[in-house]
Amino acid sequence: MCEQGWVLLQADAGDQRRTLVAATAKGRRLVKPLVNKARSHEAQLMQTLSSSESATLKKLLGKLAGLG
Repeated sequence: MCEQGWVLLQADAGDQRRTLVAATAKGRRLVKPLVNKARSHEAQLMQTLSSSESATLKKLLGKLAGLG
């Protein structure tokens, strides 16, 4: 992805074991339609749930992902 100009890699000055990755403008342009499609798909799926079911699902998924 770096060779295609989609991302930039930079060594982390605070921890040389890590590499920081940032999307370039070209990379963001490439991904934008995919993100829009994913959001549309999510909205379509979530329509089958009540608002409380949707909130519960998002909370549980966040917990599984380590975000909550």
